[in-house]
Amino acid sequence: MVVREASGIYDLARLARRSIEPGLPLDLDGKTISAGACLHAALVVIMLCRRFWGYPCLARGGQEGARDVRGVWHGHYWVEVQVPAAGVFVVDITADQFGHAPVVVLTLEESRSLYRPGVQSEVDNAFESIMQEFQC
Repeated sequence: MVVREASGIYDLARLARRSIEPGLPLDLDGKTISAGACLHAALVVIMLCRRFWGYPCLARGGQEGARDVRGVWHGHYWVEVQVPAAGVFVVDITADQFGHAPVVVLTLEESRSLYRPGVQSEVDNAFESIMQEFQC
């Protein structure tokens, strides 16, 4: 059950990533630059997840929210998805800005070395602002 659910969430996360890529800038090599898009990306993941799966989702993040491949912590936002009978999954569709794959889906337990949630009220305020910007 967990593998199947994780696979479905990964497919949804890839769809979310593909949906934001046309709006991302490109570097000199033509690769997308996702830095600075994480809050918008979290909104896309939550909207798709709620629409097509109906699972509870929560935007998460913090000043030292994500660790890059060198071990340095950076401010970042991502989504936690609660899947009944399978647990909580971390979904990040802008992880490439830290040297990881563009789409990361991990169990909450697996995510602990890469993601560190900060003050939830600050995340909620930032997310509420972005939802108002898009009139969601």
